Amino acid sequence: MAAAVLGGSVRADVAAAALAKKRQSARLAGAALGALTLVLLLSYKHALEGSTSFTSAPAPAVPIAIQELVAAGAAEAATAAVQAHTAAEAAAEVAAAAALAEAAPGPAVSEAGASAASAVGLTAAPGDDGGCPAAYERMTVDEIRAALWKPSWQRPYLFGAQARPACTNCKRDALWAHFCQYRSHGPTCPEWLQQSIVGSWLERGFELPLTLTPCDLWRHIRGRTLFMMGDSMMLDFFKALRCFLFEFWPGLEDEPFTRNKTLETLLTDSTVRPHCGRLLHGTRVCYIRTDQGKDFHGRSLPALLQNNLTSREDLLIANFGLHHGDQKEYQWRLWAFVDFYKRHADRLPRLFWQQTLAQHFGTPSGEYGGGSPPFQCRAIQGFKKLEGNGTLVLEAGAKDTWGLRRGLWRNAAAGQIMAAAGFPLIQSFNESVPMWRAHKDNGEGWECTHPCHPSMAQASVAKFYLTLEEAATTTTTPPDVKEA
Repeated sequence: MAAAVLGGSVRADVAAAALAKKRQSARLAGAALGALTLVLLLSYKHALEGSTSFTSAPAPAVPIAIQELVAAGAAEAATAAVQAHTAAEAAAEVAAAAALAEAAPGPAVSEAGASAASAVGLTAAPGDDGGCPAAYERMTVDEIRAALWKPSWQRPYLFGAQARPACTNCKRDALWAHFCQYRSHGPTCPEWLQQSIVGSWLERGFELPLTLTPCDLWRHIRGRTLFMMGDSMMLDFFKALRCFLFEFWPGLEDEPFTRNKTLETLLTDSTVRPHCGRLLHGTRVCYIRTDQGKDFHGRSLPALLQNNLTSREDLLIANFGLHHGDQKEYQWRLWAFVDFYKRHADRLPRLFWQQTLAQHFGTPSGEYGGGSPPFQCRAIQGFKKLEGNGTLVLEAGAKDTWGLRRGLWRNAAAGQIMAAAGFPLIQSFNESVPMWRAHKDNGEGWECTHPCHPSMAQASVAKFYLTLEEAATTTTTPPDVKEA
């Protein structure tokens, strides 16, 4: 039944693509879409003229009909053609994924769930902690600075400090209770490195990650499901965010996202099953492994929609990047993702795009250049330091050959498209650039992509909070979380 439901939905999308022009005027009108269309057409034009590939992976061909429309400058027709092509591609991908799962009864889509949800704000009134379930005495920069480099140094809450004046989960003998204090039971950074990162924030006056409390973040997510969809780097982000809130996590255990085995199979990527941390007050933080752009609009998001498991009141952090090695193909996937999200935005969580974090392999840009571990992680060529809240400064006389100031090529492409589409950007890349020592041993030696904890993933939590604050508009009370 679930496969049939998914297939029926995609067929409807394909049929609707024939009416792309009408749908564009009804749903995708406005200045934001106009800007997005221009960006995408320029991207296609750039792709057709030939852009440099960073890997040997072949890029999918841009359909001839779309090439001709782009060359002719026919923006409206090209947009409709891209939408139709995307819908057809999604139909094939979802059908293939559904065929892998055994047909089983799944929850039906309700009329109420299919109705459009009104846009919501993301925060309570200024100063309101959203009914924070624990007390957190805010730390000061002075007390952290005074104890730095001492054996009993004062960790920030983001780096696993115990809640003050009292904590509960910090005293439990459980795997996550140990790991989330970043002293053992996982790929933890050495103490000297943790102190070094804190020291660098102190030196440049970046106070947010030093003084942030879980209650600050709680008021934005209380009563909602926060979906985190992406590759293994998103999994590190998920761990960091859930650990930051671990005093609000009674079970201290992973829970399956759904008990529907067919749906679970559809949402499983790279053998990683979707799972959640069930927090207090009906709040959940859930990770759904989705490595590539095609899997967002071709598998993960359609599966959630057809099982009525999302709403506009929920939040979604999304990223795909490191599993794409060709610029033309990556631009294409970004556009397909934006198009699918725009067409279903009234039933999807509010979107926040996470930047792709820096790698630190022995190449000028730090990107993976081939080979097997162990690797020697190195600083990115030309980088000097960060200033203030994250302004990137290059070495004197250094040429920005690789576009480091724009976040390298993946973030440059995604940032342009997401900004034009009006999606908030979690600007985490710059914080990851200086952390070339903050990587982990994956069992085969050092690798220069995934971080040890706490480091760049925790910096992403702080940047997410900052993005939430900037995006917040009105006071709202979110509904109860839906059960998967």
